[in-house]
Amino acid sequence: AAADPRGIAFKTILTPEQIEALSDDPAEMLQQLLDMASPNAVIRVDSFFGGPLPPKAQIKSIHIVRDAFAAENHSAESDEIQIITQPGVGPIHGGGNSRFRDGSMSARSPFTQTRGPERTQNVEGNIGGSLIKNKSSFSISVGRRSAFDTPTLYVALPGGGTRSEVMNLRRPNDNWSVFGLFDYALTRDQTLRLSYDQSNSRRRNLGVGGYDLDDRAYSTDVQDHELRAQIVGPLGRRMFANTRLQVAWVDSASQARRAGDRRTPSAQHRVRVGYRLHPRHQHGACRRARRQRLVPLERLDQLPGHLHVYEHRCVRCGPACQLHTPDRQSAD
Repeated sequence: AAADPRGIAFKTILTPEQIEALSDDPAEMLQQLLDMASPNAVIRVDSFFGGPLPPKAQIKSIHIVRDAFAAENHSAESDEIQIITQPGVGPIHGGGNSRFRDGSMSARSPFTQTRGPERTQNVEGNIGGSLIKNKSSFSISVGRRSAFDTPTLYVALPGGGTRSEVMNLRRPNDNWSVFGLFDYALTRDQTLRLSYDQSNSRRRNLGVGGYDLDDRAYSTDVQDHELRAQIVGPLGRRMFANTRLQVAWVDSASQARRAGDRRTPSAQHRVRVGYRLHPRHQHGACRRARRQRLVPLERLDQLPGHLHVYEHRCVRCGPACQLHTPDRQSAD
């Protein structure tokens, strides 16, 4: 079990060769990791959930944890993929990819005689690398996705009969995102990480097609922002601290197509602060390293996901707080 200091039976640690064999494309890398873990696995990058995958050159270690019953997982019902990055790794490099797909290979609906147009276009690019060798690095990635399809209508009319046709409107979905990461090794053992993530989504003519006429159409606009800061490293010989701050805010609005319907903008602001102290570990590499003044961070990353003070006792503690301030309003 994860709390057993004698082994890591419920954790898989990818070797440097396995990490190097992963795809450079973030989407393909994500699928490869999910294939190794499980389709429902959650990903944690530098102790944070929900962020994009870092460039492969900045990945230091990848752990796949399969113990859903360990106390530290808080009754998680899926596997967890833990990714640790390292500052100042790799030369400055960049990459990009694009994708285009239209509806020429799509089949028409069996309820209509024609096929509506559709299209998907993706463009992504990234640049990153070390600013100061073995000291500081950065990463910036941007992406845009533009797509649309044509809904198909098949409804029973109030006066009898049915109406089946390709609707004379498009259902566009436009998204773009930007992600920036900066990390700096404050000391040999303490690392500062700062990141910002923003994504925008605009969707039109939702809620129509199938059994719904075009008078039920509505549109949505969503802006999602996340700012994260982290300082991680050992404190003296006996403790390991992971201090995290996350500020996230979401601005969303929905608009009915018909005039006079209601517009509902909303904003949500969340602040999360976590501080975790890890007592000295008595197992393996850390047992040998406890004679030093500080336990090297790279050694602690390779230890099992538990720590303890006595030979058969494990302790993991730290306060956490969360602030949630919703702001919603509706107007005719």
